[in-house]
Amino acid sequence: MNKKNDSYIIVSLVVAIFAVSGLVFTVNAQTTRPTNRPANTSNIDERTIAAFNRGVGYLRQENYNGAIREFTTVIRARPNDMAALNNRGIAYNNRGNRGDYDRAIADFSTILGAEPNNAGAKQGLATAYFYRGNIYNDSGNFDNAIAEYTASLKMAPNCADVLNNRGTAYIRKAEYEKAITDVTAALRIDPNHVQAKRNLEFARTKVAEAEAHAARELAIGAGTFTDSRDNLTYRTIRVGNLTWMAQNLNHITSGSIWYGNNASNGARYGRLYTWDAAMKACPAGWRLPNNNDWNELINAAGGEKIAGRKLKSKTGWSGWGGNDNGTDEIGFAALPGGCDVGGGCDGPGGYGYWWSATETGAMGANYRVIISGIDEAQEGPRSNKSTMFSVRCVQPNIGGNDASIHTPPAINQNQAIDGSSSNLQTQGGLRVSSPDFLKDGQLTGARSRASIQRTVMQNMAAIRHAYNRRLRERPDLSGTVAVKFAVDEFGKVIFAQVVETTMNDSELEQIIVARVRSWDFGKIDIPGDVTEVIYPFVFSQ
Repeated sequence: MNKKNDSYIIVSLVVAIFAVSGLVFTVNAQTTRPTNRPANTSNIDERTIAAFNRGVGYLRQENYNGAIREFTTVIRARPNDMAALNNRGIAYNNRGNRGDYDRAIADFSTILGAEPNNAGAKQGLATAYFYRGNIYNDSGNFDNAIAEYTASLKMAPNCADVLNNRGTAYIRKAEYEKAITDVTAALRIDPNHVQAKRNLEFARTKVAEAEAHAARELAIGAGTFTDSRDNLTYRTIRVGNLTWMAQNLNHITSGSIWYGNNASNGARYGRLYTWDAAMKACPAGWRLPNNNDWNELINAAGGEKIAGRKLKSKTGWSGWGGNDNGTDEIGFAALPGGCDVGGGCDGPGGYGYWWSATETGAMGANYRVIISGIDEAQEGPRSNKSTMFSVRCVQPNIGGNDASIHTPPAINQNQAIDGSSSNLQTQGGLRVSSPDFLKDGQLTGARSRASIQRTVMQNMAAIRHAYNRRLRERPDLSGTVAVKFAVDEFGKVIFAQVVETTMNDSELEQIIVARVRSWDFGKIDIPGDVTEVIYPFVFSQ
């Protein structure tokens, strides 16, 4: 589509919007003005002038092949004709064939080499980088797309479309905080930018999902354990005084098989063990859970009548009427590995059986069973020890009294925010503080230090609780973690990361960042404001 007036034409492409999995990015040509006259018309022959004018005419007609041909004729005669280079660059940008954006970049770069402040050439160069970024974005090469958009923004920093599209590339890389930063900047430039609004909502949803997942992992004491015997790694959870494997054991030992002797069953459901093999199969420091251990787990999941539903994994269960997956509320992720009795018994998909260390005589032992379509977690009173069931291993928590399904202890939040004391939370000799933040804490934006301090105080209990838990594994842990975060006008944390630490404890640092990202600082009536803060958390005993 061409827009014309008496002195110049503005050549632009039709706006197109691409939607991919809920994401949107724009392909919107930034307007660049062709020049109607060649530079320095003295000492130029009539044929060259005629070629230049024909090129301008072709641009008006959107005949970019013709325009490129005519301006190339002019450039051969006058290699430094900036007007011809400018117009040919515009034609390349608008034609958009393979390699055209590279050619446009070359033309506009030549102009800027001679005229560093040439605004039209900067705009043209920005457009070429923008379109080349779109090609990479559409083909899935997101790193190159981001590099191209960044180069475009160096030439034209205040383009909402470029910021939005770079945000889209970050979303596709699952770098949602960076995406939020870009699309928020796009909306400051153009508050009505529809695609940026959609991308902001999408990215915030993903961040919220990640934060919810991190919070759940924290609540269930999620971790991992690698078995040194075979280098298999298992997810773990903490329940009461025990750490449980959150996956079925898959260690090869005498008296165990994969169901149907199929290794793919083992990768998903683990191995099936006789009772004697199960009693010896757990790694050093771990053991087979007894009836008391199973009862504690089932009570933590709501009791026998409903624990089956809450312990089942969210995938992998096939009921008689279709899927019968559970809610996996404490992270146990029970999977239906079936059983084996001399080649018979139930196959995977509908039944899960797990051995208990509690015997019922010389030939039998207890077990637990969860069945598809039934909410209960049932105690099997006795099974022959030669039957093959799944195995979960347990180990005592460090300290012997760490309960992971809990409510953090209440803390007296009586700290003033007027700077009278730097201590935010103390209990039992532990301290999390932020010395002198109210006086000279690093902050830019419309929010006050006092309002930031108030919200931090209100949420400090979770930070202190996380520190308390880490002390059980690292009793001498202390130091400072400085977190940089940004709060938008709605009170949402759009970015958070550790910028300095003396703790060298990645687990605690990740928890702090996850918590900060979940905080709500309250809406302020200053549209477009983003307050950036560097907040130092000081941990001591």
